Amino acid sequence: MLVLIGSVAFSYKYIFEDRYVQVNSTTKIWNTPSDKEKSSSPPQQQPNTTKNQEENNFKQTSLNQNLLDPNTTKDTKVSDTTNGSHEENISPQIDNLDKDYGISTFIFKLLNKSEIEKLFGPPIPFNKRVFGYNKSAGKVVALTFDDGPIPEYTEKYVDILKSMEVKATFFVIGKNAQKHPDLLKYIFENGNEIGLHSYSHFNMSKMKPEQMVEELYKTQKIVVESTGIKPTLFRPPYGAFNKTLLEISDALGLHVVLWNVDPDDWRNPAVESVVNRVISHTKNGSVILMHEGKINTLAALPLIIEKLKSEGYSFVTVSELLNYEKNNNIANNNQ
Repeated sequence: MLVLIGSVAFSYKYIFEDRYVQVNSTTKIWNTPSDKEKSSSPPQQQPNTTKNQEENNFKQTSLNQNLLDPNTTKDTKVSDTTNGSHEENISPQIDNLDKDYGISTFIFKLLNKSEIEKLFGPPIPFNKRVFGYNKSAGKVVALTFDDGPIPEYTEKYVDILKSMEVKATFFVIGKNAQKHPDLLKYIFENGNEIGLHSYSHFNMSKMKPEQMVEELYKTQKIVVESTGIKPTLFRPPYGAFNKTLLEISDALGLHVVLWNVDPDDWRNPAVESVVNRVISHTKNGSVILMHEGKINTLAALPLIIEKLKSEGYSFVTVSELLNYEKNNNIANNNQ
């Protein structure tokens, strides 16, 4: 996928630093597929017309639909020379709240505070950053898998990782996890990490704030009730995010995680292509994006692990990579 750059009304910029994508002056949409890609991509990876209609009609089921007056939500256009324009909904109510946890007051109106504390970790002070990779981590990398759990695939991915003494991070979709809690347990019980990838896999940067909260809340609740763990990582579908989504994620104690290695395996290219793209783009501290449900990715996985090990890389979870300075001994893990 291409990294697409555009500008918006609010002044932020997402650029790579050693560990993060930093928000400064203008913004961009992360790896949003082009129109050509949209027409050729599978339904799970890029919403089709029906899914776009569903997204526009997305309704609250467990939260208060009327908390925000739709008339007070302004649309901010993100112009992009490659992919046309992209709309982001920024609520004035959100921008006017306190600086550190500006969204918390809003969230407490939607969810019971004790429920939040039971399901989520402590809030993260809003720092306008998302995690992309950690160059200072040395020869360690984090394998990540999106869109699961998926029957007939998840266990095979996990079994390969276990047999090769490697751990990874799985970003799960809530509606899939709800159907297959046993697979969530299988991921976690075999030494891997679980992060959130939304409940519905719609583009969350187009949602209203209360819908963003529901997507995260529902998925977190499913994972906690199935495994007993509280995920602290969130990867937005399509890598699309805006300021409001970052604020909500931080307030719920969720680090927003992107990637810096993308083999485009969602297109299901040849096994050799997946392997070569990963190997050629991997560097110290890389976060490697791959997907469940792809037969060629499954076949490529042991080859990728074997090759990266031969080049001296070790494998860690995203949380370990993010906190590498605090865990400087993890470079010796999984060798």
